[in-house]
Amino acid sequence: MRCVAIVGGAVVDIDPQPTDVTTCTLILVSPTEVIASPWLLEPDDAGLISVAIIGLWALAWAFRQFMGQIRES
Repeated sequence: MRCVAIVGGAVVDIDPQPTDVTTCTLILVSPTEVIASPWLLEPDDAGLISVAIIGLWALAWAFRQFMGQIRES
């Protein structure tokens, strides 16, 4: 993780790096430092997300069927 600033339209590395990153204008991170990447899911987590998506789809389908029955009545 690098603390940088934009000076005259150019990205300039701040040297020495501050210890408190909240004072940085812009922080550059490498791909290995990104923790919240969607591609870093464990198989169990991916399975839970898949079940949630399928469950939501099934609920919407059931609701649509229910509304169709009410409209026909």
